[in-house]
Amino acid sequence: MPDKIVTGRQVKKVSAPKQIEWQPVLHAKQKEMWNDQHRFQVVSSGRRFGKAIHIETEILLTDYTYTIVGDLKEGDEIFGDDGKPTKIIKCHDIYYNRPCYKITFDNGDEIVTDAWHDWIVKIDDIIIKLTTREIFDAMYADRKFVYLPDYVFPDRFNWIIPKAKFIIHVEKVDSVPVRCISVNNKSHLFLAGKSLIPTHNSIYAAYRIIYEALNKPNSINWVIAPTYSMTETIWRKILTFLPDEAVVDINRQISVIYFINGASIWAKSADRPDNLRGEGLDFIVMDEASYIKEDVWEFIIRPALADKKGKAVIISTPKGKNFFYRLFMRGKLNEDGTKDPRYEDWISFNCSSWDNPIIDRAELLELRDSLSSIAYRQEMLAEFVDDADSVFVNIMACVRQGGFKPPMHNVIYVMGVDLAKHDDYTVITVIDSMSRDVVYWERFNQIDWVSQKSRISIIAKRYNNATVVIDSTGLGDPIVDDLTFSGLIVSPFRFTNATKNHIINKLKFATENREYTMPFIEVLVDEMQLYSYTISKMGAVLYSAPDGYKDDCVISLALAISHVDTTLPSLEEWDFF
Repeated sequence: MPDKIVTGRQVKKVSAPKQIEWQPVLHAKQKEMWNDQHRFQVVSSGRRFGKAIHIETEILLTDYTYTIVGDLKEGDEIFGDDGKPTKIIKCHDIYYNRPCYKITFDNGDEIVTDAWHDWIVKIDDIIIKLTTREIFDAMYADRKFVYLPDYVFPDRFNWIIPKAKFIIHVEKVDSVPVRCISVNNKSHLFLAGKSLIPTHNSIYAAYRIIYEALNKPNSINWVIAPTYSMTETIWRKILTFLPDEAVVDINRQISVIYFINGASIWAKSADRPDNLRGEGLDFIVMDEASYIKEDVWEFIIRPALADKKGKAVIISTPKGKNFFYRLFMRGKLNEDGTKDPRYEDWISFNCSSWDNPIIDRAELLELRDSLSSIAYRQEMLAEFVDDADSVFVNIMACVRQGGFKPPMHNVIYVMGVDLAKHDDYTVITVIDSMSRDVVYWERFNQIDWVSQKSRISIIAKRYNNATVVIDSTGLGDPIVDDLTFSGLIVSPFRFTNATKNHIINKLKFATENREYTMPFIEVLVDEMQLYSYTISKMGAVLYSAPDGYKDDCVISLALAISHVDTTLPSLEEWDFF
């Protein structure tokens, strides 16, 4: 036990701590995992869907202008239920086809939410948290009127002062697009609507990392998520459950907690892997592991656990059968009851949403009926489903053995080029237009435009003066002109949501139907496996890489495929959403 701890701000002297008695409250499935002694636990976990509010609901920003829920962004500041500014730390997906209710207040204000949105209310003179559906049931059971408690706050700081509002009516309405917003305050409540109504927004992993820090002096413990914004979910829970008497300091700027026994808990992001190097670790939680690249685990995190024989809890909702699935299988027994001797330290658990007794059973039944079979099995039952919710399926079926191929006489080639200069990558993909085989691929960045144009020209001419399908949006225009002037056959492509959807859909169909082949290109396969989509509030499909990831390789391949005959209809024939 050291006699001083260097925190993020200063050196703090500490005395020998008394024993901290701290035990979390666990349900049956969590207890099973808690009592297990394996070094590596892999947990396939079902989700609890967010409590969502109609995307057209007005929200007051801290500059005293209004926006709507559908237009909020992470980092925006709104007002919490205490009237103080609070930052949005997560804007979740827009949900469709969820059961919705309209709540009417005594001042005439109305808010539409899904059935599971939380409210802090009074009913029969008791303050309690109820869902919208529970309020609906209470009102139709002849209970006393439900109303929001009165809030009284000082106004000398120009804070908002919410007033008590009676709920006079709740009715079922047709489903509308809804969205869940997470805010960075203790209650997780924020003010919504013109009259400012207070509304609401993996515990096991948070419990476990606190326990490890308390019981191993001087230990270094990390929470790792794909991006910094994704660390916020578990980080908030850690801060909620911390025993105050065990904490020396919390440095919120660098997201670290210092304990009286010299241990520390750090929040880390996997989107900049080099920043994770160089530290020996005692314990890690790898959250949302399905979205973390395999190399980050294999070459950075796993070696960091070696020196101290550190332990790990690797937890995620499945995303098809990707890297997280392979880790999960390390902890499973073979059909004959044996285990691969290389993975004796591993164990895997499946925790579906049904294993959590806190979640309303009726909610799960409604989700079962409203979600697709694949989505329900993956998101709620935590099952590994082939290519579930992926934009591209049968990716590995398109992968052939062998490497790239030299140009062949009398073969017509097409070259897809996605341009970038600094942070992103320029990617070149060359495909044989007859065999539909990817014969060449290259990826680079930090190269000036002159060198890039020269590189593009050399490769195009090598492959029989290949047609160059290239992004002409923005800075691409002058490059298209220069390449055309140099004698190349150039087909400029201007990106809009409609044109991007078309080439992604064409690549999607070509991949699903195995209409092309390619050598194994790890970064391309990773991008295709992670590629995702969202639905805008107008119902449009928006394709992109997840936050913190790139899609340069996908776009380059899609540009090349767009000039090769496949089964997908032409742009004019395609029925866009």
